[in-house]
Amino acid sequence: MKTFNYKPLAVALGTTLLLTGALSVYAADYSGSFNGTITKQDGLPIDLNGQHVMALGLSNGINKSTGNMDYFDGGDIVVTDIVDIVNGNGTHSGYWTVSQNGETVTNKLTGTMTTVMAADGKTPMTTINGTFDNVYGTGVHGTIHPYGSYTVTFTSPTEYVSEWTVTRFK
Repeated sequence: MKTFNYKPLAVALGTTLLLTGALSVYAADYSGSFNGTITKQDGLPIDLNGQHVMALGLSNGINKSTGNMDYFDGGDIVVTDIVDIVNGNGTHSGYWTVSQNGETVTNKLTGTMTTVMAADGKTPMTTINGTFDNVYGTGVHGTIHPYGSYTVTFTSPTEYVSEWTVTRFK
């Protein structure tokens, strides 16, 4: 697998584009997706009937870069998150870390979980929509701070597809 060298890009774009404010034009070049598997989940009911629940989760996946930039393509993803939901609807927060070849980026997640019933009236369809904000990076990734959006679509109680897009750099 060919790995993209980010250092010349950071120097060339960092100097020119940050001074002109044009870096956001290239933000959409950074996007991707991954299939996540929840490997651990601990729920705590808040009310006696179990409709209000807080849950801490841990999931893993492999990043697939879908933008013009080969951003952590094939990198390992770990998501540690918390949901606070009533009847499947509520808040989502946590951290999304991707790492590859000794480089790591960690982003903070803030979103909303929504659950609706499928046409059969029995199958819940759950999605999460939110934003991510970079909190940590190593190497060249310590100098670029992506901000973007993410969408999660559950395909089973423990499997999901997540898509993400950088919308700007801070």
